[in-house]
Amino acid sequence: MSHVRDTLLAWNASGRLRDADLAAALRATGVYPDAAAWARFLRLVGIVAGGAMLAAALVFFIAHNWSAMTRAERLLLVEATVLCAVVVAAWRGPGGAAGGTALGVACIALGALLALVGQSYQTGADTDELFSAWALAILPLVILGRQGALWLLWLAIVNGAAELWLVRILDGQNPLQRMLWTLLALNGAALVAAELAFRSGLRESPLWVVRTVAVASAVAATALGLGGSFGGGAWRAGMGLGWLAWLGAIAYVYRVLRVDVFVLAIALASAIAVVSVFLTVHVFVHAGFLAPLAIGALVIGMAWQGTAWLRRIVAEEAS
Repeated sequence: MSHVRDTLLAWNASGRLRDADLAAALRATGVYPDAAAWARFLRLVGIVAGGAMLAAALVFFIAHNWSAMTRAERLLLVEATVLCAVVVAAWRGPGGAAGGTALGVACIALGALLALVGQSYQTGADTDELFSAWALAILPLVILGRQGALWLLWLAIVNGAAELWLVRILDGQNPLQRMLWTLLALNGAALVAAELAFRSGLRESPLWVVRTVAVASAVAATALGLGGSFGGGAWRAGMGLGWLAWLGAIAYVYRVLRVDVFVLAIALASAIAVVSVFLTVHVFVHAGFLAPLAIGALVIGMAWQGTAWLRRIVAEEAS
């Protein structure tokens, strides 16, 4: 749908589609939703919001009434929530909105159950072990649901487990650099998997999932590039090279193999941030009072040229 919209807007910009006909063309192609589409969207929002509030209510209810409930009551309440959510998912079908939301509630409740067991019985497990067990416990539900949102929830939990594990084992050993490398590798691998699933037409990896994972990988890569902009040393240079490798891979995949302007815009924003910081630290720091003007001009110039580049790509795809 975004490709259709971009095509129509490019036709309008080039004069092939008049301004008076643009709105009608957008409605005819379904870019502008009709009443039925709005009804489906609002129903989906209501279902997902209701599931999220139910999961949050479970956690806050137990936290607020902790002293008034026995250990068995707390455990039974969470276990009953997991069971009811799984039953609803089986009843409505895990592939639908209601069933997928129920599986999401079950996944969150399972995490609350693991935390509750650890708190009640003082198992001594570290936080990263809790997140790892959580990711492992919900994996069958995520596979069963075959929905992009569930896979993103699972990926977020895996990211949390990786971060907490590195902080624990690398205490005092420069954990930030290794954490960024790990998160870049993890989210980069997730992006490859999501892209391959999208190309295969699997429903659990629609375009918005690919773009969300691309944002996650961009955050890790940009942080790596920014870290490499300060100071010197081989490990700083390695961080910069890692960012450059990510940027080159993104440009090749989403400019040559498959055009995705959204992902290219993310890469452009990352390039502007890293290049601006690098030149500020190593060049403009010696410019004195002219440094702010030079930095501002650099950012504006890169943004202007980058926007023009993206517009050319959209026009090429529309022609």
